[in-house]
Amino acid sequence: MSRLVLTLTLLMLQPAAAIAADTTTRVDSCADSDHCYRADFSELQHIEFGRIPANEITISDGMVTFNVMKSASFLMQGFDKVMPVKKVDMSWKSEGVPSLRDAEQEKQKAGDDAVVKLGLLLRAEKERFKPFLPAWMKLVREELSYPSEMMIYLVADSRHAAGQRWANPYNERITMVSMLDAQAGDGWYRSSIEFDEPVEVVAIWLMADGDNTGSSFVTTVREIVLR
Repeated sequence: MSRLVLTLTLLMLQPAAAIAADTTTRVDSCADSDHCYRADFSELQHIEFGRIPANEITISDGMVTFNVMKSASFLMQGFDKVMPVKKVDMSWKSEGVPSLRDAEQEKQKAGDDAVVKLGLLLRAEKERFKPFLPAWMKLVREELSYPSEMMIYLVADSRHAAGQRWANPYNERITMVSMLDAQAGDGWYRSSIEFDEPVEVVAIWLMADGDNTGSSFVTTVREIVLR
């Protein structure tokens, strides 16, 4: 796991009180920066796991809504260019949350659900040969313009304290990281994180899931910005 970002010190964007004071505006636009990505959800591909019931996903008014019914599936977009990412902001709200007791359960397979989580797929020098891949993984590979073997999974509304990390219970090449959450008015939350050094991102993976905890809820994401 140390080859991923365990050597990075994760710094919060700003104190929670400062973020909470911004109750009306969305995340800043990317219009004036070449080193900024703002998600267009209509361009993301919906990928289903096959044996797990899929979420109902709708995109309207520039926002994406996950209707989670003890289900799991995700949206993904590969980048044409490698993007150095130092800061991540996400704006979301939810009706209901996964049935998670505490951080210890969140570390286990039985608790590996989230109201919303954002995966940053990291650039690799080369791709490992895997002769037998499930159909959904083949779709992931088709979306990628660059090889990727590791992922940082940013978790909103985590049971862990902001900035804490833990190993993904399904894949040792994935590091879970809890985001800093702050209320942003009218039921919306802003989740954010900043890395000490930029990481090289080649794709994003956006998911809400309740299959492991048998949970049902509805999450809407209105903005994701990477810088």
